[in-house]
Amino acid sequence: MATGPEIEDDYHNFDALNIPGHHPARADHDTFWFDATRLLRTQTSGVQIRTMKAQQPPIRIIAPGRVYR
Repeated sequence: MATGPEIEDDYHNFDALNIPGHHPARADHDTFWFDATRLLRTQTSGVQIRTMKAQQPPIRIIAPGRVYR
């Protein structure tokens, strides 16, 4: 089981997942932003990004956690 931060950076929450800057998920009414680069995570997929950077395949994880929308 893998865990990650609930306060996430925009790279792990959006950019690394190929979510473009103009995507509606980045809008203020869909995401709780602290500043221009930090937010409450909207998905746990950032945990997967961190795991894939830290481990070699094959990778098997479960990434449960709270998300905020």
